[in-house]
Amino acid sequence: MAATLNDHEIRKIFPKAIIDDDKSRLRPDFYLLRRRMERFDLELSAYLSTDDNGKIQKSFEFITSNICAGGAFFKTDTPLTVGTRAKLAIVLPLGKFKNVRHKITHIHVSGSVIRTDQQGMAVSFDRKYKILPQ
Repeated sequence: MAATLNDHEIRKIFPKAIIDDDKSRLRPDFYLLRRRMERFDLELSAYLSTDDNGKIQKSFEFITSNICAGGAFFKTDTPLTVGTRAKLAIVLPLGKFKNVRHKITHIHVSGSVIRTDQQGMAVSFDRKYKILPQ
């Protein structure tokens, strides 16, 4: 069963959320934009740490199922709670590229869990990120 957010929770995560008149479906502005972003079916390693007011609480390792500029879906049998804030380090292997000095780079980004289902969880990325070669 997929977890859903109430109006107040949606507004905390997405201040410009659009809520359908019939209240049958909550649509954060992210959902309106996500189809405009190219989505890639990539399995990438990702390290996720839950964030509680700047204090790291727990760390997890996940594999992405797909990813785009606005977020990613992570395969897991034990998804985090919708609304959980997290810091992520997504591993981007570069070994197949010629003329690349570093063989791995990490994309560091923070975000929030926006949806869960039987296959895993979706995390919406914040707009700030860092790409750091390893």
